[in-house]
Amino acid sequence: MLLRVIVAVPAPEQRFVRLGPYLVVLGLSCGLANNAFAAPSEPDPSSPDDVDGDLGAIDDGPDDAEPIRPPRVDGPYVGVLAIGTANFASVIGLVTPAPMLGGGGFVQAGDAVLPWLSIGVAAGGQRGAFGKQRISEGALLVEFGFIPLRRYPLSIRAGFGFGGGAVREDGVDRRFGFGGALFKGSLRYEFFPLAANKRPDRGGGWAIGPELGWLGATPAARGQPFVNTLMLGVSTSFYFGS
Repeated sequence: MLLRVIVAVPAPEQRFVRLGPYLVVLGLSCGLANNAFAAPSEPDPSSPDDVDGDLGAIDDGPDDAEPIRPPRVDGPYVGVLAIGTANFASVIGLVTPAPMLGGGGFVQAGDAVLPWLSIGVAAGGQRGAFGKQRISEGALLVEFGFIPLRRYPLSIRAGFGFGGGAVREDGVDRRFGFGGALFKGSLRYEFFPLAANKRPDRGGGWAIGPELGWLGATPAARGQPFVNTLMLGVSTSFYFGS
């Protein structure tokens, strides 16, 4: 007995109808993959962003960013330096067993010509004593101030000029005078307690702070005293801003 096997082959139209749903799913999958790996789109310059309301192409960060602080050591200045001193005098013909303690002051004026440099003049004097011995001294200086870090108003100060004075002792008729070149070196730190409220957007302001330094008076002639002075004081200045 002969068995006849009949295989039904669908027509092309039927094959296309059956494969249609699978082709649709495959096309959607390829589209989603392309979107996932596509590069992020550029911001639209004509539309505001969500951060600060600026245009999309101009993103300057949040509006509450810290404002820029103006420089405090800025522009012309005037000031006063009040000091306490310890004077070490080397005098030929007079024994000075201990430093002569005293005080004095300087009047200062100048200009902060650069953010890291100030130039000015200082004039003043000081007096000291120990036992029967006394010293007096006056000076006129050209002074430079160097500020290594603009964020901190710490200045390294150096000055040179001329000065003179005398060392005396009760019961000795001779006056041991000296005069000639005079040098100064010091460190000063300034605080600006009112600047944030009085001058929030302007440079300069009122400053006050400590100063520690040295004065050296060299003899102008042979046999005159050589005087080294250690000083510690308080400086107060006003910077007018540039």
